[in-house]
Amino acid sequence: MTANIFLTLSIALLSGLLLSRVAKKVGLPAVTAYLVAGVLIGPYLLGQFGIGFDHGDNSPEKYKILCDLALGFIAFSIGNEFRLGQLKAMGSSAITIGILQAVVTTVLVDIVLVGLHFCFPNVMTIPTALV
Repeated sequence: MTANIFLTLSIALLSGLLLSRVAKKVGLPAVTAYLVAGVLIGPYLLGQFGIGFDHGDNSPEKYKILCDLALGFIAFSIGNEFRLGQLKAMGSSAITIGILQAVVTTVLVDIVLVGLHFCFPNVMTIPTALV
């Protein structure tokens, strides 16, 4: 059992490290690689084959403190990549794009959910679709 835990943690660390190196070569932030590595070794992909984290003895809930620590490092990494000078240089265009992206996404999701309500009225109500 203990060897399995160490193997899983080793796979997680190694996959994050290797994918972050690949991401740097492609020009992506390391955070993206960490997220992709988490999806790959998570319970819904490799975990289904008994590799990485699964739903049994090796479930991610057992590693709560390590998950919180890793999320802290990822948040620090994200914050480290933002530069105030870059944000000032982008100025209003970044704000406009951010607001437009949020509004368009909200409208499109609402349209799809309301459409699902009309297709399956007994499954989803209008208030649920709009929330």
